[in-house]
Amino acid sequence: MRLMLCIWILLVPAMGLASQPWDQIETCTNLGEAEQEVALSILKSRRPYDCCDETILECLSKEPVCPLVLRLAKSICRLAAEGRTKAQIDEEYSKRVASTTAPRVDMDLSGATPAGDPNAKIEIVAYLCARCPYCALFTRDIYKSVTSGRLKGKAKYYIRPYVLQQHRGSTAGALAMHAAESMGKFWEMFLYMCDHFNDFDRDKLPEWAALQGMDADRFRELMDDPAIINRQIESQKEAIRNGLDKTPFLFVNRREYTASSRPEALEDFVEGEYERLP
Repeated sequence: MRLMLCIWILLVPAMGLASQPWDQIETCTNLGEAEQEVALSILKSRRPYDCCDETILECLSKEPVCPLVLRLAKSICRLAAEGRTKAQIDEEYSKRVASTTAPRVDMDLSGATPAGDPNAKIEIVAYLCARCPYCALFTRDIYKSVTSGRLKGKAKYYIRPYVLQQHRGSTAGALAMHAAESMGKFWEMFLYMCDHFNDFDRDKLPEWAALQGMDADRFRELMDDPAIINRQIESQKEAIRNGLDKTPFLFVNRREYTASSRPEALEDFVEGEYERLP
């Protein structure tokens, strides 16, 4: 029996499924055997994009462990826990890396009101359609995150309206956003539009504006103002110039963010970028 125990002690580390440097990462240790093997294959082959030059698994053995390495390991294990395949996790990781090295783009945020601390060091920009169902849900979550959640004090969030003709009311929604911006009530109006997404009607917009403290007649005038219409045309051109192919079309510190648009994935990426700041 003692001989068999000694053989087991020698074999288990060689199997790669126990006594790993990730043993203190609950997200990883809670994985089933199959999911752990998937995560381990990624951790053994991919390198972090900052702070350590070895594989993520090897970097977990360093003292002290770089915060980014811990974050990446947790992210990979979370995806494995969701049942993602090695190929799917590998692709998502590649997109995350690409989001840190993409070329910076030009965008005009003059006059735009950010959600969150305007002095926050991380800037999130979303080109989105006012009538995109997922955009409404996404914005609610990110707004909450930068104003009172994980990203409070770390990131600020800007929206650039984009018209998708396949979404009924998209143009009216975009013009309403610009009109509200001009009256200093952008976020109040857009969040109300998100909360009442299924009740949207152009004729209701002045009434909705009044509920946010705006003058309904002035709001109505602004929606038809050539300057407001031109502002949307410029936003549209800018989005196309920057390569828009979907909404929400996301940028973090002016670099295109191509990894998962799930709010929790973006939050994790932004926190990682915040930790990398000098």
